Amino acid sequence: MFDTIKKGLYLGFGAIAITKEKAEQLVDEFIKKGEAAVEEKPELVKKILEHAEDQERKITDLVDSAVRKAVDKAKVATKDDIAQLKEQISALKEKSK
Repeated sequence: MFDTIKKGLYLGFGAIAITKEKAEQLVDEFIKKGEAAVEEKPELVKKILEHAEDQERKITDLVDSAVRKAVDKAKVATKDDIAQLKEQISALKEKSK
């Protein structure tokens, strides 16, 4: 359930990640407009990709936090809760034998 909620929120944000090809196209546009030099292309592409990855991490952290708060507030059992209960049930079954 937790993963499903997260995936839905990610889709709501649209495509976060940028491909190297898209970054190169963006830099090519800057070069055409005279806003960047051809020699700067590799470094600019690298910076764009790093920035996109950083933003993706930040959004992922925000979504994770929001989903955790919502799940906690809704008092929904997590996978860990269920696993703990299964262990307790198994232990009780063993004791009763």
